[in-house]
Amino acid sequence: MSECCEKLIKCEADMTLQMALMRRDLEELSDKVDRNESAVLGALDRQSKSLEGLVDAWNNGTGLVKFVKWFAPIAVAVISLWHLVKEFFKL
Repeated sequence: MSECCEKLIKCEADMTLQMALMRRDLEELSDKVDRNESAVLGALDRQSKSLEGLVDAWNNGTGLVKFVKWFAPIAVAVISLWHLVKEFFKL
């Protein structure tokens, strides 16, 4: 065989080796991406649950404020009426 053919065979072997190394690197990167994706999805799920709790607390607080806005004028009216009656019968 000629020297040119030997160089070509050696070059082909080197390219095959490089392709195998690239495939291995690609598989490793793919595995890392899969692991990171599951970690990110887990963190997102935890944040979502935390946010649901915050929204529930906000809604409960909003309901409480609505109740106080409704109850306060009635309480003031009843207390005023009570004091008025008390003062009226005091005379």
